[in-house]
Amino acid sequence: MKVWEALNLVNPILLSLKSLDLKANDAKYLEMYKDFRRLKLEGHKVEYIVTYISGIYKISRPSIFSIVSKFEKEITESI
Repeated sequence: MKVWEALNLVNPILLSLKSLDLKANDAKYLEMYKDFRRLKLEGHKVEYIVTYISGIYKISRPSIFSIVSKFEKEITESI
């Protein structure tokens, strides 16, 4: 498969992700977000979770809130 064929195949998904202001580089935050969700499901308060995750992943608190907000947006366009 050539690069243009791969891009053509995933183009609808990429366009949907772009409309949500996501970038390919955001994938590096998936593990952090999984930890955020797990801790939230365990009943921890958001302030505790953000402080804890900030220390583990070396990400600022505002960045964590921004990432979480971005990841929790609903995709309204069909993929």
